[in-house]
Amino acid sequence: MNRGDVILVRFPHPSGLRGKKRPAVVVQSDSYTGAVSTLVVAEVTKNLTMASDPACLFIDTSTPEGRATGLVRDSVVSCLVLVTVYADTVAQVLGTLSPAMKQKLDECLKVALGGALSCETPANKTLKLTRAAITVFARVKVFAGGPGSSALSFGPRQRTEPDARTFRGIIAHGCK
Repeated sequence: MNRGDVILVRFPHPSGLRGKKRPAVVVQSDSYTGAVSTLVVAEVTKNLTMASDPACLFIDTSTPEGRATGLVRDSVVSCLVLVTVYADTVAQVLGTLSPAMKQKLDECLKVALGGALSCETPANKTLKLTRAAITVFARVKVFAGGPGSSALSFGPRQRTEPDARTFRGIIAHGCK
């Protein structure tokens, strides 16, 4: 699966209960496909009350871009509801977001995380963080796979706050 794929997966309920099978959009970087057994996804809902919210992406299924997502009705991708799911629990890939929709999704993610994801010049990649981003990335661990390589592992919450090395690993893989 790739970033921007619209998938059908059992989406966990915020209360911790089992949840229900629903569409979601893969938001994690393609760099981690195959490197980790999990996917970071954003909720897709048919409830259109948040359609105009800057942290949400409206998908109009009457357009060619909307039909390419595989969704059967107008929907909203909520970047306010992000979860990690195991890749092997994905029931099917329904479709994919167009490049223009992926750019809009990136903007929605920036709004949802308080403008936290901003990359500067490629020679000097840095990550500006807000408290919301630290909360999201507190579950991320970096491990070395050999000289010059690292990968992220989404697992149980770390006991300490992530350090600068963790965020350098995120940037090395997440920024262009």
